Amino acid sequence: MRKLILSLMAFVFAIAFIACPYQSSVPFDSPSMGIDARLLGKWYSTNYPQKNSGFHVMSKKSAREYKVVENNWNSSKKTFTQKVYRAWLSKLGRNTFLTVHTNDNKFVFYKLSSISGTTVMVDELTNNIDEKFSQSAQLKAFIMKNMHLSFFYNKTKTYYKK
Repeated sequence: MRKLILSLMAFVFAIAFIACPYQSSVPFDSPSMGIDARLLGKWYSTNYPQKNSGFHVMSKKSAREYKVVENNWNSSKKTFTQKVYRAWLSKLGRNTFLTVHTNDNKFVFYKLSSISGTTVMVDELTNNIDEKFSQSAQLKAFIMKNMHLSFFYNKTKTYYKK
């Protein structure tokens, strides 16, 4: 029984580790597309309102950038804690990507699979990417070369607007 519990704990840890998105020290593009009004608003994951789930609020920061407020439930304080990011859209071929500039000066990338007025489906780049890039053009070429591969992304996440 103990072996089974340890195996399950290792599996859960592996899944949690695998599901983290790729982070880069450079973006692959600067903000160049206009704001898509369908992305503005309060977005919930499909597991909301389960314990420890949060939500995101996207608002217009400028003509080409979003302000993203991530709200995570803090069970010890019994309130939401917030992190604020800036984000922007970019086109690579026929695909639209959302670049999020994190507070630790990293960039995280999400392919927007589907956008409607009430739902958005996103595919985050997997952290299984070992390559590091010092120039945006190199990162952009790498993503263009591999973005059609299903294993280039973590599991698709769906968010809905209330």
